[in-house]
Amino acid sequence: MKTRKRYVVCIRNEGHEESLELRKIYETLDDATAEKDGMLRVVDEDEDYLYPAAWFRRIDAAELWDGRRLHLTNDEWPILPGERRVRFGCGALAGVAIGVSIMFEEATSARTTVLLCVGLAVVFGLAAALFGARFWSWLGVWRWWR
Repeated sequence: MKTRKRYVVCIRNEGHEESLELRKIYETLDDATAEKDGMLRVVDEDEDYLYPAAWFRRIDAAELWDGRRLHLTNDEWPILPGERRVRFGCGALAGVAIGVSIMFEEATSARTTVLLCVGLAVVFGLAAALFGARFWSWLGVWRWWR
């Protein structure tokens, strides 16, 4: 009987950054002995290796082939190097854009506008860096443009 292919996505790689890529999808092999020890046999470039099972999340093959998104919680997705800086920058830009839009709506002074933009840039940048997707979904619900 042919065994079904199983897939995992890498969510941690401490000490193995060279050999394991975060967010990469790997095929696994069944290994009952390894699973008893909390390990997982992962195939990478035609070789199989043992890694801690906690470093991976099993995914359904249907999630791969029919275009559905992988449903991982924010805590399961690893934060890549430099990602917090990018998140901060995007949040800061959104804060400045909202500050400028408030300036046009309220016709505030230049000093008030600069303070408002800097304040919103810092607050939005930190919120985006810390909360990621949750911040952006909150921002969409808030509907600041009304």
